[in-house]
Amino acid sequence: MFRCSDHLALRVLGELRAIHLELITIDSYRSERRDWKPNVQFKRFESSTLEENHRLMVTTKAMRCIRKVGGLDPYLLSSKFVGDSVVGTVLRARVLAKLAENPHLPTPKPLERTCKIPKSWQRVSTE
Repeated sequence: MFRCSDHLALRVLGELRAIHLELITIDSYRSERRDWKPNVQFKRFESSTLEENHRLMVTTKAMRCIRKVGGLDPYLLSSKFVGDSVVGTVLRARVLAKLAENPHLPTPKPLERTCKIPKSWQRVSTE
């Protein structure tokens, strides 16, 4: 996977892939250049540890991951892509500092998701 190395990568929270360029053949004689850019959105998130709202530039994949782990704070503490951006590094450092100075605060943990496995998929014991 390639990383985007321009200034956008430093301001966006989440996994930011490189701008993908490709030549597309339109007619048999002519080809055209097409590029795919990451889907970046402005989104407001609430940090329960910092007790603040943050308006961040986030990729749509990061929005799904934030929803999946249960909020902004668990995402900042558990994601490996937070260190790619300046915004993510600063927010992670602020959350860790707040947790270090207030040990009575609950540490944000990802939500445990339980799956219901259909009975047809469960292994039948032969005992």
